[in-house]
Amino acid sequence: MQRKLMFCAIVIALIVAGALPAAANLINQANVTEDCTGFTFTASGTHLAKPTTVSFTITLTPASGPPIVVTDSIPVSGNIHTHYNWSASLTQTWAHYGVTLAGKYTLTGTATLVEPGNPKYDTIKIKFSPTTLDCETAAVTCLPSSSLGVLVSGKNVTSYVPNGSWDNTGSTGVQVVPVEPTGVPASIATPNAVNSCASNSVTGQTVCSSNVTDVYLITGSTLNTTLTSDANQFTGFSGGSCETCGVAINEVANKAVLTIGLSSAPSGSGLDFLDLTSNSFSPVPASSEVSEDIVVDQGRNLVLSPSENGNYDLFNTKAGGEFLQSVGGTLDSAGEDCTTGIALSTIEFTSELFLADLTQATFVAGSPGSWSDPGQQTQNFPEFGGFAAGTSGIAITPGSHLGVVTGEFCGNAFGGIQLPATSGSGTPGVVDYAAAVLPNTPDGNTFEQGLDPHTVTAYLSPNSGDSFGLMANGCAVPPTYLAVIDLNKLLAAPRTAGTHTVDPSYDLIANGVVAYVATH
Repeated sequence: MQRKLMFCAIVIALIVAGALPAAANLINQANVTEDCTGFTFTASGTHLAKPTTVSFTITLTPASGPPIVVTDSIPVSGNIHTHYNWSASLTQTWAHYGVTLAGKYTLTGTATLVEPGNPKYDTIKIKFSPTTLDCETAAVTCLPSSSLGVLVSGKNVTSYVPNGSWDNTGSTGVQVVPVEPTGVPASIATPNAVNSCASNSVTGQTVCSSNVTDVYLITGSTLNTTLTSDANQFTGFSGGSCETCGVAINEVANKAVLTIGLSSAPSGSGLDFLDLTSNSFSPVPASSEVSEDIVVDQGRNLVLSPSENGNYDLFNTKAGGEFLQSVGGTLDSAGEDCTTGIALSTIEFTSELFLADLTQATFVAGSPGSWSDPGQQTQNFPEFGGFAAGTSGIAITPGSHLGVVTGEFCGNAFGGIQLPATSGSGTPGVVDYAAAVLPNTPDGNTFEQGLDPHTVTAYLSPNSGDSFGLMANGCAVPPTYLAVIDLNKLLAAPRTAGTHTVDPSYDLIANGVVAYVATH
């Protein structure tokens, strides 16, 4: 008996002295609930005597291409009153990690509790709800502030088509055109001419800008609210002048970004950020004239604004700041593959495109600051030389690496491009491209592309998964047709030997490359 008591006393003394390990820190559960915008991570465990951290890794694996990996950690501490139990929670957007989801993903991951003072870890698998994400229907951001808006809702695709342009101020109203499936268009009356529309497919709301200061908020085919932008003067482009000139959407933040004439800005123009939750505006002056068509990269917190004066402007929407690079030429419209960060600009009156890899870009602070990419280049496309006014409009299909490039000012030539699936090193360049001419519209007339801002956009079909370009006709008159262009089929079409020109004898309509949808 005496020996047993002595042994117990020794064990107790060793535990008190720290010679024997205490109960290990434990993580009992880790869960993530997520959607295409963000996620909430929760974890809990026991036996935590000292403050430490719980770290986690979330891997989003797409149907094709490299996985997306997100890592983070949260401080935790045990509670002596609950026997050293602990819990932690974090809610965050994917954009916080520079991620924009545009496709279908399978989610896996682990959570780890670090034991203070010891190289020991307790790791468990995360339980996800749901285990897969379908973000294809939300993948309509990263589109330029061109004329056409596109709304993806479930299996339905709808385009919002302004009747006016910068030079056509007499045609008011917007056409609501069902594209997938096709249907009967609806008309929305507006007091002033509309030049641009953009839609938020998460909320179902569409924002349209007028040539003056009106900003129209639309749901379905109903004009709900008219707001007044911060524009206080006209600003001019080669395609006309406007006070409020175009609109692009940030779905993650539920904000619209408008281009405006702004007298307080060194360039006489700027950006106007519209919070669609509060319907409040915040103007940002620009040192360099804003682009005809901006792009919002919501994952990288950037607004891309290549200008006709040859400057490629980037605005940081999170940390603030304007970053300028002199590229040269008449930069006409921004484009970007937001899955890779490859940014583009058309160069008006040429057959060229400017390309840069934003994942390799360096930024130098200043007023304004500067940016550059060591691998950036200007790439020539001889077959695009027949575009009216050269390469002018552009849109990259969200969730894919395909895009559409067009001329303007009543032309009917266009092209499709394929961008690389990866970035981060080397020189970004177009992998393949094809040029073609749109056939006559169903009424027998020549297709004549509309005026500025460029009547072109793109979308990823929620039905077929294919990439589509949208172009509207209407040379100084309201559009009568949308050309719906299957970019996958365009790039696969037979070509004239030794060129990137689609064989002129190849029937684009009969072979499903082009379909026309009436806007009225």
